[in-house]
Amino acid sequence: MTEDTLTIRPRRTRRYMGEAVRRLEDACLLQGAGGFLADIPAPNAGEVCIIRSVEPHAIIRAIRTDRARSAPGVIAVLAANDLDLVDDVLPCVDMIPGTLDVRHRVIAKDRVRYVGQAVALVVAENRYLAEDAAALVEVDYESLSPVTDHMAAMDPGASLLYPELGTNIVYQVTQRDGDPDFAAREGDLVIRKRFEFHRQTAVPMETRGVMAALTDNGERLHVHSATQLPQMLRNILAGALGMGLERIRVTAPRLGGGFGCKEMVYPEEILVPAAARKLQRPTRWLEDRREHFAATTHAREETVDAEAVVSPDGTFVGLRLNGWANIGAAYGFVGNTPITAMGAMVRGPYRVPNLDARMFSVVTNKTPLNVLRGAGGPQAALVMERLLDEAARILEIDRAEIRRRNLIQPGELPLDRGRTGFAGSYRIIYDEGDYPRCFEAGLNLAEYKNSEREREEAAARGKLRGLGISMYVEITAVGPYETARIALLPDGTVLLFSSILPVGQGSETTQRQLVAEELGVAIEQVAIRQGDTDEVSDAVGTFASRGAAVGGAVGRMVARELVKTILNFFAAALPSDPAALRWEGGGVIVLHPDGEFIPLAEIPARLALLRGQPQPEKIEAKYRLEIPKPSYSYATHIAAVEIDPQTGRLEIPRYTVAHDCGKIINPLLVEGQIVGGVVQGIGAALRERLVYDAEGRLLTRAVMDYVLPGACDAPADFRLWHMETPTSFNPFGMRGVGEGGTIGAHAAVANAVADALRDYEVAVDGDGPFTPSWIIEALNSPLRAERRG
Repeated sequence: MTEDTLTIRPRRTRRYMGEAVRRLEDACLLQGAGGFLADIPAPNAGEVCIIRSVEPHAIIRAIRTDRARSAPGVIAVLAANDLDLVDDVLPCVDMIPGTLDVRHRVIAKDRVRYVGQAVALVVAENRYLAEDAAALVEVDYESLSPVTDHMAAMDPGASLLYPELGTNIVYQVTQRDGDPDFAAREGDLVIRKRFEFHRQTAVPMETRGVMAALTDNGERLHVHSATQLPQMLRNILAGALGMGLERIRVTAPRLGGGFGCKEMVYPEEILVPAAARKLQRPTRWLEDRREHFAATTHAREETVDAEAVVSPDGTFVGLRLNGWANIGAAYGFVGNTPITAMGAMVRGPYRVPNLDARMFSVVTNKTPLNVLRGAGGPQAALVMERLLDEAARILEIDRAEIRRRNLIQPGELPLDRGRTGFAGSYRIIYDEGDYPRCFEAGLNLAEYKNSEREREEAAARGKLRGLGISMYVEITAVGPYETARIALLPDGTVLLFSSILPVGQGSETTQRQLVAEELGVAIEQVAIRQGDTDEVSDAVGTFASRGAAVGGAVGRMVARELVKTILNFFAAALPSDPAALRWEGGGVIVLHPDGEFIPLAEIPARLALLRGQPQPEKIEAKYRLEIPKPSYSYATHIAAVEIDPQTGRLEIPRYTVAHDCGKIINPLLVEGQIVGGVVQGIGAALRERLVYDAEGRLLTRAVMDYVLPGACDAPADFRLWHMETPTSFNPFGMRGVGEGGTIGAHAAVANAVADALRDYEVAVDGDGPFTPSWIIEALNSPLRAERRG
């Protein structure tokens, strides 16, 4: 019998790759059934209140807890010596040889180094009683001189956070390419500028939280945490508590946003489980917003001195950088990565043959720094793009033309970027792409040729209009690996067990799309479970724009393994030649002897029948995807701004993005990621700033003080163009897209503000925030304009 005479023919395979499938997770979210950490029932749980340092820098002389212990409803008051920790050091994964060890400790023992550091904890019958009791704990501090400015922290007489180290400079890395000793030739332009980047934080809708309880008659510990790193947390808990990995289960529920601030193992994630084990009862801690500002990691703050040498025709000869990050009082999980990215990624899509970049991390008495959406990408792009605009202005070259002359051409890719990379990670080797095409598409979509006419029209309305261009290249889909499991259940449902967490990016939909595409079945036949170390024990996590490109790829590969397993089972159960079996149209085709199509939903029952089993059994497969190289997304951002010189109000009437993230799984979700990222970047450029006083106390303590972007800040006209260049660095040609919107926005807005104010000699040497007061001060005092950006 031939294939053409099969008695049952397979249905046509449904295609999901590249389809605009609406988010499948939204129904439960819109009905309030999302299942966030605070929604998980916690019967009999002791509620935890963390006692935090009110001193930025001090020695702890005594902690008196007697009054708190006797307060109503108090279960326990615990300090460092009460917790039975085997290891109190939190992980930092971007240390390199020569790095000084200032890793964060779980709880302060003899010294505090920032306001908000955990000193003790109260466990009570409810949070109200816990907070009342916490107010009764007395901590005797011997105040020490704080240092909050990272540049001042490097002065010889500065107060030392770790006196035994003899310095506040704790990390340094050098990034080089070409001739690092390059020098200006006769006729070359030399530009020297200092860039300042202000301190920010993530402010996701959901704050952090941890729940812990003993299970299996006290033999196992089950921890729920709002984390992007459940497998990493499990490993650290095992070391901290002296327990075997098999005795610890970490579950990360759906997250109400992360943006990098939950890419960290925090003290509370050790303290709460330690308390649960010690007290032999469930415990829970839910972060309030005031705690979030003080105790959740900060981001962005750094200073960069740049020197660019540019030939008379506008091509860059070389770039020399010195950069210093204010990393706060201790390392975050990847707290050195943002300043490392400055040297590694500053050149973006531009050739710049010579590079000498020296980057440093400096400790201060502030909350520890970690990554925020884009890591150090926004800062790197802003430095390069501001230098390009400055060179164009001085050399009287059109801003678009100077970029054309410096862009890497498609024939030069893949391109090794020399001795540049990330700590313990990757050398920068760009993959395939077409930067000039992306650039020209952005210019056309933004109507760049009309920008001067639009400027004149705005002036007639009393407004100052400016246009800013930004390009970037973003490292995405990082490794070193990712794993997944899959099961065909007895009822015919396919269940994917994924390590990629639902952070709001639509990963439940994209992963189900890819599995359905691979199997050739309807997406409704695929279910997904995420974030449970009992189901996927060895994985990396959800960060660095790797959710879809890496999580989706391993999900599709494990579906392919499931097909192989099913075919092997049929080959063993049927008398036919294994070559007569193949997978097509969502099921098994048996070519001989009689010809038959067995749809996936019927496979468990059919195998049970063939094997003589009374009930169908689930069929499982697993896969580990090795990722030797990351892939690189890129984009052009063009922002148009209008400023009212009387009030300082800034509006963004139009924003344009042309981007390439490789093969697109779902254009609706890609658009959502880009638009959301742009608005987040706009908020950082226009509104958001963390403020400390001179004594090291955080003044920004609520959303009232930290103004987030609203609908009025979003561009009235948002234009988006997709370009798809498959990358050979990913088995399905996909790159990441989660952070690019933010990376490009800082520089585009900064350049647009500089262009709008170009007649006023205003210095824009940083990322803002460009508040109305900043603009009014700059317009009224051009010679004394704030150079903080």
